[in-house]
Amino acid sequence: MNSDDFINDAIDRGHRNDMVSLDADQRMVFLIAEAEADCDMNGIDSFLSRYAPDWTSETAAAFDAVGAVEIAKEMRIAPTDALFTGDGRLERLNELITGRIGYSYESIRQALERRRGTAG
Repeated sequence: MNSDDFINDAIDRGHRNDMVSLDADQRMVFLIAEAEADCDMNGIDSFLSRYAPDWTSETAAAFDAVGAVEIAKEMRIAPTDALFTGDGRLERLNELITGRIGYSYESIRQALERRRGTAG
């Protein structure tokens, strides 16, 4: 399966099944996609209310793996006790994710290829 198909499949599986049914590479893709979608549509609060604290560390690691070091750093210190209160730290994290700061679709593909030992 090429990287594009893997990405699409991981997102589809994540939506059909629960997160624990995904392997580590699928979760990397799914968590990034979920963060992007939530931030674009509803804000980081929505993502954190569903995935924090259980998946916050893995989400940060996913962003780290694709080169989004600043997003990873902010995700690790996201004030989940301040959800839905307009906390500036959450606003900053949301801006970083909606701006896709430090990564791109191509960097996700490259990270997958490194992790899976594949090309294309």
